[in-house]
Amino acid sequence: MQVQTELQQLRRASVLHGNNLNQLAAAANTTGEVGLASSRVIANIDRIVAQLDERLSAVDALLARIVDRFEST
Repeated sequence: MQVQTELQQLRRASVLHGNNLNQLAAAANTTGEVGLASSRVIANIDRIVAQLDERLSAVDALLARIVDRFEST
């Protein structure tokens, strides 16, 4: 269950930061300027994506082990 909880938390964080990114993009389209907050939001999104990649790799490895067990029986 720990992996599921972590993925749910990362999903929530990605939705929140995605909303922030959309707001920054809308402001940039309106004013033609990119605010200082955009670099923080992008850095947070990069961090979340890296964490998701890490967790999904762990899930992939776990599923591969499960498949191997079933195929070897």
